Amino acid sequence: MKNLADRLLLIWGLLAASLIPTLVQFYAMFALDPGRFGVLVLVYIPLSVGNSAVYSLVCEPWAVAGAPAKTKADYDMVLFLLSAVTGTTSLVVGIALGEPLVGVLMGVAVACSVQRLGSRYASVLRERRRYISPPDSVGLGALAAGLVVVTALGPTLMAIATAWCISALVAASLSEPMSLPASFGSARRWVSTHWSSSRVLLADAALTEAGTVGIPLLLAPVMGVAQFGVFRAAASVTAPVRIMLNPLRPYLAKQPLAQVASIRVTLLALAFSTVAGTGACLALLLVRRSTLLEGSVIVALSNHAIVVGLFVLLYSASVFSYYVLRVHVGGGRLIRYRILQLVVQFAGPIAGYFLGGVSGAIGGRAGAFGVGLLQSTTDLWRSTRRRLDLRED
Repeated sequence: MKNLADRLLLIWGLLAASLIPTLVQFYAMFALDPGRFGVLVLVYIPLSVGNSAVYSLVCEPWAVAGAPAKTKADYDMVLFLLSAVTGTTSLVVGIALGEPLVGVLMGVAVACSVQRLGSRYASVLRERRRYISPPDSVGLGALAAGLVVVTALGPTLMAIATAWCISALVAASLSEPMSLPASFGSARRWVSTHWSSSRVLLADAALTEAGTVGIPLLLAPVMGVAQFGVFRAAASVTAPVRIMLNPLRPYLAKQPLAQVASIRVTLLALAFSTVAGTGACLALLLVRRSTLLEGSVIVALSNHAIVVGLFVLLYSASVFSYYVLRVHVGGGRLIRYRILQLVVQFAGPIAGYFLGGVSGAIGGRAGAFGVGLLQSTTDLWRSTRRRLDLRED
């Protein structure tokens, strides 16, 4: 019973970690108009880039190396530097958009969130359970309480940013203490030591962010902040999927390829994706009937309910397959996958927007993820067959 209770507590902690940014985005979608939501999204975007950098340069290379305790201080130094750079970037974006105070608050939140991600990943690998569940659980509670106050006082972008900032600070402060070395030279040592495993992951992450963040940003000047807010809100609808999938990343890395790419797991992933896409579509259709949310970005998004449902379905299946490909195959196949994704993530949304407006742009991204799903599934099947053939020989 104790083991079951420990596992349930661990699962809850990992879910709480994903719920914090998800709750921020979902609350903002219901509370803010498309223009203000567009500002929040633009200041929030560096978090996605920072998380990818931490996974590629810090977390996953350390996991590949077996998570040796002697290099934990170097791990913490690189994590600290990436957190600081990411938070500063959000601050600069906020200032550029004419929202310096929002930039400060969200910059702190983003920096703390990146630090918490890396700290949590290390705690999972080392099975330091008291640093996995409690920090995110308390942080989630602080955010929920803050948003209750925001609702009572009247939701604004500044108030939402304040609530998230406090929550992120709380979660980061309760994380496992960082053991920073005396000099920044440890960062160079880390990069040189892990470069063989991190260079492919980092190249993949760079191509990923270019496709999923950089290219959509090219549409912002064409769409305007309000339409861009609706377009990016479709990505926010995938947040429940990320709640379920992101905490699995350390475990997918630890399991053998034959297990995580088996037919049974593949069918489960497809079933999950179908439920997620259908649920998103139905939820948006219900929102369209509501008169209480008029003027919010979620109502504007509900006009594209069917194409958003398709987007969520293909995104979910593609991302799960990609997570497995990233840690178990890597190399040239991973880079080829990412280059193809960069091309279709560029062509799909841009062509879709000019052909069909916001719906076309969302549909273009859905098609790009569909292409990615087909390629990653094929590569995983080939790698699994090759490894089985080698065992038989």
